[in-house]
Order: sequence, then structure tokens, then C-alpha cells
Amino acid sequence: MKLIAEITDKEILGADELSSAEPRCTARAILKNGNLYAVMYTKKFNLYSLPGGGIDDGEDIITALKREILEETGCTCGNITELGIVKENRASADHTQCSYYYVVEVDSIGKPQLTEAEKNNKTELQWHTMSEIIKLINDFQPKTYQQQYLKARDVAALNEYITDYVFVGTQPYNSDAIFVVGGSLPEAAELAAELYKNEYADKIIIGGKYSVKRDCFPLPKYETEYDFYKDILLKNGVNESDIYGENKSGYTKQNAEYAKRVVDENKLTINKATIVCKSFHAKRCLLLYQMYFPNVDFTVVTFDGFDISKNNWYQTEYGRERVMGEIKRIEEQTGEHYADLG
Repeated sequence: MKLIAEITDKEILGADELSSAEPRCTARAILKNGNLYAVMYTKKFNLYSLPGGGIDDGEDIITALKREILEETGCTCGNITELGIVKENRASADHTQCSYYYVVEVDSIGKPQLTEAEKNNKTELQWHTMSEIIKLINDFQPKTYQQQYLKARDVAALNEYITDYVFVGTQPYNSDAIFVVGGSLPEAAELAAELYKNEYADKIIIGGKYSVKRDCFPLPKYETEYDFYKDILLKNGVNESDIYGENKSGYTKQNAEYAKRVVDENKLTINKATIVCKSFHAKRCLLLYQMYFPNVDFTVVTFDGFDISKNNWYQTEYGRERVMGEIKRIEEQTGEHYADLG
């Protein structure tokens, strides 16, 4: 299992000391039931945390994971996927810990079997959307040394899960068409032109008026996103006869919807297609285009717009804001069937 993060007193307290204590091992889960996720709320400390707990002597990790989930949430486990390991070195407490995180789908829901300590602390299971879980855990203000570590490890696991979910770009493969999602960054059309010239597809479908948040396209030379993209494609060697599109859509869902109209009106046959978009925009684009083209096999080829990548998005407030916005819009725009976060 890959290492997600190593948390030490340097991150928590600014101290360089390390403990050599034998690590305690735990099994923890991002537990999902459809588009809802489990979180344990401990009222005594106003603490939100992901479910899980210690691995007993002689117990394997998956057995411990299933037991902890059953005890804390009453749920039995369906599909289990590895997420990663978070290591803690709490030098000030001479304690080390290794937490194995998994993504778990609920098989059945029963009644939690909380310990007396958990009951005394008024611990309860809650279910929230992913955007709500992220906010609850990130907004928690730790009051103790231990709580700082509890928050840091869950935040690291959530960041890994979000990265795997949102940034779904892949290597290109041959397809029938390239869809360029609306926007104002030239890299989108430039990348599409490069794929075209390398014969990954022989037609490009562009779209967009301008964002519904604006009253005009931001570059004065162009009236719409369509005009902007088409000009870049032509300058980069794409034949005009291979360019299709529309200039009416104002947001991503409309990009997909109106692209379907373009395909139908031009009687284009598309079995495989490539979507070109910003890397942090990839999952939402994929889900929305799949909604309007349910029989098309899609791949997504991305570029890192606004200096936001899968490796750095959580390091800046702007990156976190944009990625969290994607999670929220997926929940709002894709409907119950598509809101299931992978």
C-alpha cells in the first residue's frame, strides 16, 4: 500500500524530535453508501473523524477494518479498495502510529455497537455528502495535541481520495472525436490540435459562448469561446472542415448538452471520444459528457490550468477552493446516479 503522508511533531509543533516507539496499527475507512459518506461525531469534543480503530494482536488488517466498521457504524463491507498509509510520529507522547486507509462501499446497514467510552463521549454516526465531510473535518479546530494529529491524518487521507477522484486524466488513445470543453485558456485548443495532428482523432468539437458568470468573453478580439478555440485550432494546423461546434453554451453541463446537438445535427458517428479540459475539471466533465453520451467510451486528456495540478492543489487556498468547488458542483449537477463519487 502506498504511503500518503508522514506526520511528525515538526508539522504539528515545529519540533524536530522523533520517537522510536513501536508503532500502533489501525485500520480506517472512507465509508460510502451511494453519494453519502460516514463520519463519526464525538459531541464531547465537537470532533468529526473518519471511522476505524486499532488492529488487535494477531488480527489481519482487513478483518480489523470490517470489525471496526461494524462496531462503529453497524455497516457490513462490500467492495474494499486500498487508499494508502498515514504514519504518525508523536515524539512528545513517545508514540508512533500507522493507519491503513481504505475506500469501502456499504453492503448493509445495521446498528452501531459503540464502546462505553464512545457512549460517554456521546459519539454518533452521521452521513453526509463528500463536500460536507470535507468541510466538517477541515473546519474542526483542535484543542489538544492528540486532536491535531487526528485531524491531520484524516485530512491527508481525504486529500488523497479527492485527488484520485477528481484528477482522472489519462494517456490519449485513438478516438472518433475530440471534445474541447468551454473556457478561455488557449492550452485546451492547443492540446486538442496536438492530438489531432498526431492522428488520435480526425474531428474536433468545440463549444461555448462565455461563462454565465460573465457578460462577455474576456479577450476583446473574440466574441465567444467558440471563436477563440476555432482561431487557435486553425492557427495550429487543424482543417476547418474537421472543426464542429456551437457558440451558445454557458457552463459545463450545457457544453455537453449542446455538443450532443452538434453531433446529432451533423450525423456524426462517435463510439470513442476524447475530452480535453483542465486537470481539476476532469471528473465533472467526464460525468456530464457520459450523461449526454451514455453509449460513448470516453477518455480524458488534461492540462494543468491556473497552475493547479494533482500534486499541488491542496497546497494553496486557491487550489483547494477550485477543487472543492468541483466536488460541490458534481453533487449539484450530475444527479443522483452520477453523484456517487467513484
